[in-house]
Amino acid sequence: MDGEDGSLCGILGLCVNHLESGSTFPVLMITYRKFCSPQDMLSLVFDRMCEAFNNQTFPFPKVMVLIVFLRRWYRDVFSDFVNPIMITQLGHLRSVLEEAEPKFARHLQFEQWRIPVPPTMMHQVDPISYDISLQDISASDLIQELTIWQQHLYQQIPIPEFVGCHWLIDASKCPHISEVFFLSKRIKLWVTKTILDESNVNILSYFLDCIKESMRLNNWECVYQMYLGFSHPEVKALIQTHFKEIDSSRRQAWTDVTSLFQVENSPFGRYRRVSHNFNPPVLPILGSHLEDLEFVNLSQPDYKENGFINLKKCRVEAGVIEEIRSLQSIHHDLNTMPHIRAWLQNHM
Repeated sequence: MDGEDGSLCGILGLCVNHLESGSTFPVLMITYRKFCSPQDMLSLVFDRMCEAFNNQTFPFPKVMVLIVFLRRWYRDVFSDFVNPIMITQLGHLRSVLEEAEPKFARHLQFEQWRIPVPPTMMHQVDPISYDISLQDISASDLIQELTIWQQHLYQQIPIPEFVGCHWLIDASKCPHISEVFFLSKRIKLWVTKTILDESNVNILSYFLDCIKESMRLNNWECVYQMYLGFSHPEVKALIQTHFKEIDSSRRQAWTDVTSLFQVENSPFGRYRRVSHNFNPPVLPILGSHLEDLEFVNLSQPDYKENGFINLKKCRVEAGVIEEIRSLQSIHHDLNTMPHIRAWLQNHM
């Protein structure tokens, strides 16, 4: 691949004509927004496919492979760009395919590609006043409700927001990522404030139980934010004062979390090494994946010296985004508790 034409048209030619698409086609479909507009990419894809069909150079046994990629591309990456031009182009491609190989044409019925919108989990609840306090909420119930809330926000992040590291430059271009960041910051500040307000071993034990429950549910975003909440100097001093009063299982949980996030070159260094062993569903630390994408974007140029697209960079970037997409697709099967959500929204 490196020896071929690395221009956008050249890469698409390889993808469409030779179907070196086991990796290249989905990689390009994920990262294309760095190189051209959505409409430009659509036009190039459809033109090259129609050209291959008209010239009878396309390997027909693999037609369905390409159609599957195109449908997946629409489902995962391009569904935010649906307009009459796309429908017209699909209709033209379908008519060309009907002449070349009629049995495949029915798979290009655009209407069949639409993915039913799943029922969303509760994000906000009615502002009902519940007469409860933190002492009335078990650590398990609190973390389950937080997990539902965080999971909902994480699953709503569309793939285009992960391309280009806009969260570093213009947060308005990645509002879903910003919303995850905002909730995470609320969790961290709430943990710190609540511990300092009560300043006793009971509240330390409660939040250590929350950390244990978050670890059980593989909610590592919550584990990390609570760890940051515990990292405030006054909270650290409080832990040292009461450490012997905390039971052994909670002390062990704190030791495990501290060792996981101790700074090496990155606070996520040890976490990355063990995260691949987590059994899904997993709510990962979003900052870890974003840090990976930042490293890829800052360490390599988008284009080679000859002006060709740097496909090696695209593959690495797409690999990180594919991992995120995979984690987004599997969620916890938990039942929401409106009274706890309302309490969290009012007090956190």
